[in-house]
Amino acid sequence: VMANLRNKRRGCRRAASGFAAAFLAVVLLLLTSAAPLRAQEAVGDTLARLEPMGSLLGRDLIDRWRTLTTGIERTPEVESLINQGRLILFQVDALSEQVTAAELEQRGTVNLRIVRLRGAFKRILRALEIQRARNYPLDKLKQIRRKYASELNQVTTQIAQKRKDLIKKAEIFLNTYDQNPVIQRVANRDEIVAEVMFRLGDLYYQEEDEAYIDKFEQWSLEVAQLPPDAPEPPEPKRDFTRSINTFRRIIDEFPNTSYVADALYNIAVINTEQGTTSSRRQAKDTFRTLVSNFPESRYTPESLYRIGDFYFMLPQSDPESAIPFYEKVLEFPESEQYDDALYMLGWCYFTIGTQEAYEKAVEYFDATVMYTFDEREQTGGGAASFINLADEAIKYLAVSFSLDPEEWSGAGIDSAVAFLEADSLRLSRYGFDMMHTLGDLYRDEIGDEVSAVEAYERTIELYPTNELDPWLRENIIKLYQAEIGDLDSAYVERGRLFADYRRGTPWDKAHAGDTELRQATDTLLAKYYYTNFNIAVKNALDTDSKEAIDEALAVTQNYLIEFPFSEKTPRVQYNMAALLEKYPDNTQYLVNAYEAYEDVVTRWGENDYRENAAQRMVAIALSLVDREHQGEPIPDPTFALPEVKGGKVVAGRRMEVEEEAPQEGVKEEETAPETGEGAGAAGEGETGGEGGAEAGVEQPAGGEEQPVGGEEQPAEEQPAAEPEAVDTTGAGGCSS
Repeated sequence: VMANLRNKRRGCRRAASGFAAAFLAVVLLLLTSAAPLRAQEAVGDTLARLEPMGSLLGRDLIDRWRTLTTGIERTPEVESLINQGRLILFQVDALSEQVTAAELEQRGTVNLRIVRLRGAFKRILRALEIQRARNYPLDKLKQIRRKYASELNQVTTQIAQKRKDLIKKAEIFLNTYDQNPVIQRVANRDEIVAEVMFRLGDLYYQEEDEAYIDKFEQWSLEVAQLPPDAPEPPEPKRDFTRSINTFRRIIDEFPNTSYVADALYNIAVINTEQGTTSSRRQAKDTFRTLVSNFPESRYTPESLYRIGDFYFMLPQSDPESAIPFYEKVLEFPESEQYDDALYMLGWCYFTIGTQEAYEKAVEYFDATVMYTFDEREQTGGGAASFINLADEAIKYLAVSFSLDPEEWSGAGIDSAVAFLEADSLRLSRYGFDMMHTLGDLYRDEIGDEVSAVEAYERTIELYPTNELDPWLRENIIKLYQAEIGDLDSAYVERGRLFADYRRGTPWDKAHAGDTELRQATDTLLAKYYYTNFNIAVKNALDTDSKEAIDEALAVTQNYLIEFPFSEKTPRVQYNMAALLEKYPDNTQYLVNAYEAYEDVVTRWGENDYRENAAQRMVAIALSLVDREHQGEPIPDPTFALPEVKGGKVVAGRRMEVEEEAPQEGVKEEETAPETGEGAGAAGEGETGGEGGAEAGVEQPAGGEEQPVGGEEQPAEEQPAAEPEAVDTTGAGGCSS
């Protein structure tokens, strides 16, 4: 509760001289252990704890880093966090040479970049703590909890008692200071009294906060024990009357001190967090007073942002009233609220929803993403530093371009591509994510499968070597197959998948050395090209045409070239031999069929097709002898067969398979790695074609691919010996 108040509110000790300084030191000694610092001291107090020319991060954080990185299990998540932390340490070491000893002794003179690096480093440490806790066994966690429960209760009791003592002493001081002649003679008396009052207000807040938490826990226990139909007792309410009244005393009694801005800020934050409509309205009015009276305050950017939030978050959102305050935040580019204000301006204009407003929304969402990338590059931060603001902005850029053109004339795929191509940084930084998200929106939210295919196609065109391109192509295949019902296009797309991402292609060369990605891609290619093999063979059997046989032979040969040692190779090669044998009136193809059958018999050892292949070799040999006796010359085998690209016959290529170890990456059960945003397993293998496409860029989970389109599929069983039969049940020579 009130995390923002605790994190943001800080104090600033005022220097005094002579007796006044000594007296103030005694008073502060009583109060410091429980009181937070005001915002003005944020940088100065941080530096005061550092070694004069040592690490600018602070010794406490360095010690935490050493503890957390020693003995922790090095999971991929932990390695990523450690690498980010090392990068920050490197940058801080470089920056330490730019900070002089004099700067270390002065408040507010430290480069803002150091402060941001420190914040990013703290978030990384927190993430490491979470990772470390996740690796603890449950029984050990319970043991630790039991061990420290009593100690924690004891310490909590001691803290509460210490707080009460401090409150009592501060109250005595505030009730008697005007009667103390020593205090009356101090030149900056009001500053001293205002600071004590400020810290007392914080102590009151801590007591009120804990009292509410205790009451809420008790109420929760009572509710849990109620019978199902019993009415619930009223939920306890927050009561911060003492703390708010104490801060108001600073404003009323010491209006000329430097603590008035702090008091206004704390009152506004407390009212915001109470959550009622009236308290939030009071908070808005207090923030406006703070901005009006203290425009140079450190609280000004956050106050402006919170006022904008008040209007935007109303039950009837008022984005027009919120916009001026978010825009004012942009006058403070070094503030923590700057990128949030950019994002909220995008949301305001998107909510307004006019032609002009959508233009502005896209402008601000783009600015949010670009600013976040700039910050990442400057601080070395990753996901731990900028959690998902850029991801959200990219998503709503895609949403904007997915709108109906009647809503916004700038919507549409062509406009999205033109928008990206207008800025090379935009294109390189987030264009891929925006475009494939646009495809996902068309597919999953809008139900426009044709536009989804176009969006995925344009994404691949813009980023032809992106590591997720094969899985975008898989999305297209599934859309044609399961949603659009265009089986011919699905067949062509499976061919394109094979042709564009097989070994030796520009895409493959762009990812040379990434064995995990290569193996996952081989699994995907084998799965879908095997479907094309089944379809092509069945079509050749059904039509008995030379063109269909050529296509089936080409697909079969391509499969054997790319996956010569997969578990399906004997079956595929047997089918190739049967197709060659079926080729009409061509002795050359019959010779090639003999050699292909011989490979099935001699090269693959024991397999389901060996005996049938041997029988076919005998039959072909007898046929060739008859032809030779009739005076026909018998040629040597050539295997000069056409090759398929994108489902079309384009060139001839001789199949040459070298003896080597079984090929990796073609087993159907293997799963692709998560190689980027939106990457993930597609789920079950497909039956009767591709199933419904999952959200995001999909990768295979395995399972044997079956031919598509609800067509009758060739049965995979022992082929018969006679080549002249052409049915699909095993009697036709082709096991399909």
